[in-house]
Amino acid sequence: MSRVRSATLYRVAFARARLVCSLRQTFPKLKLREIGEIAGITRERTRQVLHDQGLPTKALYNGSYACIDCGKKAKNKNGRCRACHHKAYYITLTCLGCERTFDRLLSIDKRDRKGNPLKKDFCGNKCQGKWLSANHGFGKHPEHRQFQKKEVKV
Repeated sequence: MSRVRSATLYRVAFARARLVCSLRQTFPKLKLREIGEIAGITRERTRQVLHDQGLPTKALYNGSYACIDCGKKAKNKNGRCRACHHKAYYITLTCLGCERTFDRLLSIDKRDRKGNPLKKDFCGNKCQGKWLSANHGFGKHPEHRQFQKKEVKV
């Protein structure tokens, strides 16, 4: 490669780097992809130039996210505020053992009911064990208590 050509490439690269830096400083809400399209370089190269110059590589939050359910301001990109996100992804159930209400992820509840549509809802293993012993164990059939294991004292 000749010196003239390498000097030209260096000037072009330097001009693009200056353009990227000035775009970031002037328009801090632009994304790397958008800056790269303007400068004619890739998103990764844009990130490298900004990193080398000590400028932020992430675009500023523009504050325009609004909840798709209630219209309140949402702080994240998923489109829902915290309360609506909870309503959309969680289901409220009542424990059969202790009668308390608890929340469970909707996806986990669907997965569990797919294999067993008659699945009972418990807040934990302790409640499930108490309910099973009362409804299917020696609590329901006291006549079988003679077969129950007895503790041996040593």
